[in-house]
Amino acid sequence: MPIILSLIVILFLGTYSSVFAKSAIMLDRVVAIVNREAITWSELYKTMEFEFVDSYKDLSEQEKLKFLRENEVAFLEVLIDRKLKIQEAQRIGLTVTNDEVERAISSIKAKHSMTDAIFLETLKKEGFTLEEYRQRLRERILITRLVEQEVRSKIVIDDESINKYLEQKKDLIKVSESYDISHIFIKKTNNKAIDEERARQIYSKLRAGEDFSQTARNYSEDATARYGGELGVIKREDLSDDFIRVLSKMKVGDISEPFWSDRGLHILKLNAISTIDNLNQLKEQAKKEFFEERFNRLYKNWLRGLREKAYIQLL
Repeated sequence: MPIILSLIVILFLGTYSSVFAKSAIMLDRVVAIVNREAITWSELYKTMEFEFVDSYKDLSEQEKLKFLRENEVAFLEVLIDRKLKIQEAQRIGLTVTNDEVERAISSIKAKHSMTDAIFLETLKKEGFTLEEYRQRLRERILITRLVEQEVRSKIVIDDESINKYLEQKKDLIKVSESYDISHIFIKKTNNKAIDEERARQIYSKLRAGEDFSQTARNYSEDATARYGGELGVIKREDLSDDFIRVLSKMKVGDISEPFWSDRGLHILKLNAISTIDNLNQLKEQAKKEFFEERFNRLYKNWLRGLREKAYIQLL
């Protein structure tokens, strides 16, 4: 995922894509009405292109358009929800100042040691103008503020609630394992033999003593490359079966042989293993899961309420 999209969450939209410039479909049209606001075909497709940037950036223009069409209905629903949230925020008087937007941008640049020139060049590569980026960031902050006020702030967690939750979730009492891992990723191409040979060559360098982080920076083909392949600490239940199968055979410090997932080839380094082994940690995990369950339920109900009150017409 490109750095700018991953920083702000992938809800941000971009500029017109080459799909529009090179496809035969040049005339815009309204595909939905949300209260008094129209959603156009081009706006929908701009959203879809940026949501799936990693999935089809190497496809031909014809293949991109086909991919986008196949996901049109689902993404229209996502865009309708986004419109409803922005309209609700405006209705209740929430705002985001220019200073707040600029502070958010400054924070992003500082966090990733970006100069103004590097930041602007990154935006350009990912299809944003600075003004478009400011607008999408403003909308993201506005939506976050709305959800915080209307949903998150209404969730109360106390010890009694957590104890009852633990009683209902006996499986949480089991020791939970997490892995601190780094990886090197090789994208799947149409030539499996070449992919596997590339992975074997990289693995040989690691076996010969090359630093894993530097090797990841040089050869890994996903967004973690710039961070030395660090994936951070991931709970066992959040990992795919492919990863668990490999990690279960590794000790801390081990580097795995290349293995396939549906996306490509991976080489893992196991940096550390951590477990929840005391009551306080268990309660903290329970709080997180309890909050997430409550939030998801309240959020869905709240969003359903916005839809029920809205005038939505699909064209």
